[in-house]
Amino acid sequence: MSDRTRGGEAVSDLAAFARAGITSLDTADNYGPAEALIGQYLRLHPWNSPATTIATKLSYINEEQMAGVSRTLVEYAVRSCLVRTGRQRVDLVQLQKWLDVLKWLAELREQGMIGHIGLCNFDVPSLAKAMDARVGVVSNQVQYSLIDRRPALYMQQAAQAYGVQLIAYGTLAGGLIADKYYGVAAGKVRLDTASKQKYGTLLHQVGTPPGGLAGGAAVAGGGSWAFMQEVLGATRAVGERHGGVSSSAVALAWVLQQPQVACALKLDDADMLDLDAVWEGAPNPPTSDIYVWERGGAWAV
Repeated sequence: MSDRTRGGEAVSDLAAFARAGITSLDTADNYGPAEALIGQYLRLHPWNSPATTIATKLSYINEEQMAGVSRTLVEYAVRSCLVRTGRQRVDLVQLQKWLDVLKWLAELREQGMIGHIGLCNFDVPSLAKAMDARVGVVSNQVQYSLIDRRPALYMQQAAQAYGVQLIAYGTLAGGLIADKYYGVAAGKVRLDTASKQKYGTLLHQVGTPPGGLAGGAAVAGGGSWAFMQEVLGATRAVGERHGGVSSSAVALAWVLQQPQVACALKLDDADMLDLDAVWEGAPNPPTSDIYVWERGGAWAV
């Protein structure tokens, strides 16, 4: 979904996405009105419905949200998604935590309400437990981009071993990996969406040397924004070698070109080396598993 999540503007955006060939829509039960907006879009553009894939998430994230959750409530959540989107089946339901829910999702899949079961932000130990449940998990959605390569540390190998596909989000860092930010001073960058604020914090973390200032929700000057300028310089150079495609297209192609995924824009070895060279210069690269830092754990172990 786009940043414009109100009424007609969001529906118009979804129609434009479809015209551009984007037919897979990722949402969640806690993404505001996103599921309902997808349903409105499909009702207004029914000819696009057969080609549209909908992936949603059940956002049981903490113990308070999980308290009292039962099979009945899980089924209610799935049925509510079906009503809001106007579908007979949800193509993919992704679980954000709490393995106990997997068995209920498997039952709903057998009843035809769910096409596939996936995970979201599961680290390697949690993925192993999910696979031990033997319910046919097909995917794990993870944050993956040129400025966040944590999935390559541990998750990528584990996913290959289990036959699980990685679905990447945050591939453009909330829109910060874009040509319009190249050469722009840090003080002129507006973190005017929740997504930009999130990835601004991440950029500050990866771009600040150990012992420097930690945390912070702004794209500070110095190391963090200087590192982003190096990333954009590399993506622009690669884009020029491919006919002038955008930095965003190059960044997306890099993620899609990771193991088990194909993409339309094929980067060659020189392109990949140039993009990897920028990462080698990151002031504070992570060494922890995916989503450990976001849950209060260490960035580097």
